[in-house]
Amino acid sequence: MCEQTSDIFDEMLAEGERNFNATAIATKDNNAKDSGYLKQLDSSIKVACQRARDIAKGLKELRDEELTVFERHELSTKLAVESEFLTKRMREIVIGAPLKDNSRKRYMLDHAAEALGITVGMDDVGVVRITLPALLPGRSSARTGFVSDPLYEVVEQFIADYPNFKRFDKCTIWVTHVYDWDLPTEGRIRDFDNLELKEIIDIINPFLLKDDSPKWCSIYQDMEKGDTDATHILIMKDHQFARYFARQFA
Repeated sequence: MCEQTSDIFDEMLAEGERNFNATAIATKDNNAKDSGYLKQLDSSIKVACQRARDIAKGLKELRDEELTVFERHELSTKLAVESEFLTKRMREIVIGAPLKDNSRKRYMLDHAAEALGITVGMDDVGVVRITLPALLPGRSSARTGFVSDPLYEVVEQFIADYPNFKRFDKCTIWVTHVYDWDLPTEGRIRDFDNLELKEIIDIINPFLLKDDSPKWCSIYQDMEKGDTDATHILIMKDHQFARYFARQFA
């Protein structure tokens, strides 16, 4: 199956090159904007196909029975990262299309959020809960857009669903990093200051917070064991934190 998949990706790359060349000839008299988009599209297709071939090759290697548990985990992690880059590249193809309306981008990111399991909700006492289906990446990582782009759309939709929502002034943000305890812990559990939380806060700030400065916003972080990796974020008024904390550790 993996060999067939690799052949399919080879055909995709060749077909993409043929289609691009034909389109470029047919539209050589078009304006510069369209020409620039076609060149960008061609580049994106090549990169996407190459990453897809690498993923297919890696999946085949993953079946090697001689791999240790650690080697299999390292390889699967690498493939997961490659898949995220591939997804981002495909999103860029959609977003980069020179269309007048923005509906296609919204459609894509809404469905990406649904597929990933990104949710934003509010309980009956006004505490906002955000669930992300993965651990936050390290500060040096370039893959935060994989989650942050659809998160932006979900938070924006949350505000549309709650038109009377008032942004938090003095608040506490409680971030729980949930680790899949069935996976090796070595190298996975990072110090809190090495996790890229700032980008997530920057997304929610204009929608949910009066300000994210220490004057208005406190941040508490902890970790827990779980069945799958995830990040849970609670945003609450300062006076609610003690009650939630006591309930969590009762």
